[in-house]
Order: sequence, then structure tokens, then C-alpha cells
Amino acid sequence: MGDRIKNIQMVFPEDGFMASPSLKANKKAFDLLREAFSGKKIDIDVNKVSDEEIEKYVSKEEDFDFESDVEDEKRDTLEEIHKSKKFCIDFDGTCVCEEFPYVGADVPGAPRVLRNLVDNGHRLILWTARSGQQLEDAINWFKSKDIELYAVNKDPHPLEGWPIPRKVIPAWYIDDRNLGTPMKEYVYDGKTYEVVDWEVIEVILEEKGLV
Repeated sequence: MGDRIKNIQMVFPEDGFMASPSLKANKKAFDLLREAFSGKKIDIDVNKVSDEEIEKYVSKEEDFDFESDVEDEKRDTLEEIHKSKKFCIDFDGTCVCEEFPYVGADVPGAPRVLRNLVDNGHRLILWTARSGQQLEDAINWFKSKDIELYAVNKDPHPLEGWPIPRKVIPAWYIDDRNLGTPMKEYVYDGKTYEVVDWEVIEVILEEKGLV
């Protein structure tokens, strides 16, 4: 490996460099290092680094290559994003009452508003912590309600020209765990649930011209 990668050059910007929280906590050491390295270039001879160490860090870089998540090698344009919004939709407590690992009763208004979003050309991404059979149960709930899902727990066509993060950009998130999401108490079969208030969600969507 050392004969293929000759050296690495590190460049520190004029305004400083990235530092760990522990280094920042030691102000004296941080100030000394910042003064010593800001605006400097350092050549590192990797021939002195073992092949095992190099391979370890190369494999780490590959772990963060999300390009394989892009389906059909297609990316959304800004025009497509503005025309067809992506909505990340939670499941338990949002679409159905919280009865995990089972599928609870429908949250009032959820199926109707979600279908309305799809009918208006928007794309729904099921965004849930469920996995395995419990995830399949959630997907089947959408099928049973005739609600088309664009994707499950990922964005298959991220924004053109952007690096690929795990967060869907841009998007709206509807989740009972979101701070500020309109909630209400719903009594079903003698049990009280705290669920997303889809009537208020619908008003917000209408005000934004999304439905």
C-alpha cells in the first residue's frame, strides 16, 4: 500500500482547524496548536505507516459512500423537488395508535390526508424504527388503505448535485415524536391514545398549498 500512496498533504485554513471537544476544553493547548498550524501545510509520509493502518482507514471511508443508495442512477432536480414534495411519515402514533409490535387502530384522518397528499403529486416515505416482520406489517397497512409509498426508510433519488446524507433533503416530517406536532387524545375501545391530530395537519397543508 505504501508504494501506491506516497504521501498525504494536510492543509489547515487560516481561521483555524477542527478540534475535538477535549482539545477545545484545554484552552491553552488549543490556542498553541491553532497558532502553530493555522494556514500551514504539512506533508505526511505514509511509507512510515503500516499497510494495516492504511487499509483500516480506507475501509472506513468506503463505509460512508452512500452513492449506492441512489436507484436507477437518477437524482431529483430542484424543479422536481418543488413540484413533488417528499414527506417522511412515521407510523406508530402517527398513522395508527401505538400498539407496537402490533398494528393499532387507524388514527382518525390519517388515511384520507395521506391519500390526498399522493393525489396531489407528493411522495410519501415511510420513516419508521420498525424492522423485519413489524416493518412489513406497516407497509401492508399502507397497501390496505390504497396509499402509495414512494420509499421506505430512504430517499432513492436524492437531490442532484448534493452529497448524500441520511436525512431526506428537502422534506416535511410528520411524526408524533416531532416537537411541535399537533397532537390530540383519541379514545378507542376504552383506551386513550395520544396521536397526531390530522385535522390540524390538513389545515397546515392547505395553508401551504400542498393539498
